[in-house]
Amino acid sequence: ISKSTYKLNSFIDELMLATKVTHDNIEIANINVNDFINEIIEGVQNGEMYKGVKIVLNVDKNIWINTDKNLFKTILHNLIDNGIKYKNPENKHPFVNIYAEYFSGTLKLSITDNGLGIDTEHQQKVFDMFYRANNSSIQGSGLGLYLVMKSVVRLGGEVILNSEKGEGTTFEVSVPDLVKRNFNELFLV
Repeated sequence: ISKSTYKLNSFIDELMLATKVTHDNIEIANINVNDFINEIIEGVQNGEMYKGVKIVLNVDKNIWINTDKNLFKTILHNLIDNGIKYKNPENKHPFVNIYAEYFSGTLKLSITDNGLGIDTEHQQKVFDMFYRANNSSIQGSGLGLYLVMKSVVRLGGEVILNSEKGEGTTFEVSVPDLVKRNFNELFLV
């Protein structure tokens, strides 16, 4: 009963987050990307799933971005968590590599894992609400990548998926600096 209650509460929390992602006002905050990602890593490292997963962070400590903290957290948390959650049990050295660079007012993130990967037939659908590409896992609700896409779109960015079944997945995310984007829209158009 407690396991079912926990799953139901988690699902309700994700539905509420989906509503917030699509309807809350964007509040711009200046965020140190390295520190922010480290906080998220600390949050997902608990539990059995994390054990044995090496997380490699390759982010300059001086990268800052002006963006919505909640939307940015939704993107990073779900992508890092998926890299851990869908690790390949046959791989003796599972990893999640996180790389970020800031160039011309845009933060480019790359999150790569060597997990189960996503079959080509599912790749166009994984960002749909409630879609689960991996039916062998009872872990996910099918909302994580939907929330990632909604958050990225709300921030004016884009996400690209590269994956091969059995080999792993890379998500490339571009997020504009909202202060620089708004400045450009106001003064340079």
